[in-house]
Amino acid sequence: MTSKDMRILRGLLRFEHYSDKELADLLDSCDTVEHEAGEAVFRMGEPADALCLILRGAYQVRRKPSGQRPVETVHHSGDIVGEMAVLDTASPVRAADVTALEPGAVVKISAEHLEQATARGAAWAARLMTHFAQILAGRLRELDAAYAALWKETRGRSDALSELQTFRETLEKKWKL
Repeated sequence: MTSKDMRILRGLLRFEHYSDKELADLLDSCDTVEHEAGEAVFRMGEPADALCLILRGAYQVRRKPSGQRPVETVHHSGDIVGEMAVLDTASPVRAADVTALEPGAVVKISAEHLEQATARGAAWAARLMTHFAQILAGRLRELDAAYAALWKETRGRSDALSELQTFRETLEKKWKL
C-alpha cells in the first residue's frame, strides 16, 4: 500500500466514509496493478477469479454476446470491473474483455480473498458487497428503462410484442419476480 493509493481511495465517492484502518486493510491485502494504454486486464474466456477496483485511468469493458453487436462501456476511478466473476460463481470464465485506454492502476481483489475477508468480518468487505448491490440495482434500473422504451417503440407489432413477452417471462422466472 502506498499513501498515494490511500489518498486516491479516500477521494473516491464509494470510499469516502471508510476509516483509514479499513482502507489500509483493503490495500494491504490486495494487489495494486499498473497498466499501460492498450494493456488487457481481463480477456473473455479467461478464468473468472477476481475483480478490479479502478484507482486511476480509463478502462474499456467490451462484451460480444453471441450473434449480437459488441457492447462497450468505459469505466473510471472508483468504478469496479469484473465483479460478476466474484458474484456469479456459476460462470467460471470471463464474459468480457477489459482493456486500459490510458495508463492506470487497479486494486485487484481475488474472489477467494474477498470471501475470506467477509468470513472474518472485515468491514471493507461488507461495504464492498453493499457497493455491488448498488451497482447491480443501477443496472437493473437501466435494463427496466430499456425494456420499457423498447415496449413503447414496438407497440402494435405482434411479432415484437411476442418476443418482448417471452423476454419478460424469462427474466421473471430467472429472477423470481
